[in-house]
Amino acid sequence: LVAMMFVACSNDNIEISGRFVGLNFNRVYLEQTTASGQSIIDSVDLDNDGAYRFVIEDAETTPTLYNVIYGGERIPLLLSRGESVEVNSMGSVMANYTGDGSHESELLRLFTKEFFEGQLELKKIEQEYYTERDDAIKRNLAQRYSAAYNALKRKQISFIIEHKENMASVYALYQRLPGEQHLSSADSDLIYYRTVADAVSNTYPTSPFLLTLSNDIARMEARISLINSIEFRNSPN
Repeated sequence: LVAMMFVACSNDNIEISGRFVGLNFNRVYLEQTTASGQSIIDSVDLDNDGAYRFVIEDAETTPTLYNVIYGGERIPLLLSRGESVEVNSMGSVMANYTGDGSHESELLRLFTKEFFEGQLELKKIEQEYYTERDDAIKRNLAQRYSAAYNALKRKQISFIIEHKENMASVYALYQRLPGEQHLSSADSDLIYYRTVADAVSNTYPTSPFLLTLSNDIARMEARISLINSIEFRNSPN
């Protein structure tokens, strides 16, 4: 009976554990993201071997977004009740971390790694551009930047469409490169938001993130309707 009660209790929880080595930071933080914002919900010190462990009690039944924060870098995880995930890293966190035990979090890792590496490449080209004095080389760098940027956006959109029924697609949907306001364009964004919302509503019909998607879709529809109305009134008779 005691064993059965223990299992029942643990199935309501989420466990996150692992090791961080190679950096001179001792504390790990756990952040939870909800529709209303982000907040630190726990923190622990690494032990002598670099190990840490978090337990989230009475967890949600649908995937919730958590960030394991170490050395100022955030590792995003999508976890739901009963999951136990191991997250490890040696050296630079975002470039090297591995995770095991959560399908949604693994999808998130694949997307995040590619998106992170793409941003690093863009930043590298940008730095070269602003320090270069030769006009011909600057034009070549500008072309390289444009090609790398477009390739990264194609990968992002492909991930969203391919995994539209997963919560990882919602995370990818809201990621922006510096200076961006839209995923693709003001009009095209609505298509992607609707696609993800329709698919996720079948997979996770009780997810609170659906309300966020619904509100954003309503705002986009209202903006497009207003623009169309203004254009219609200003068009020649």
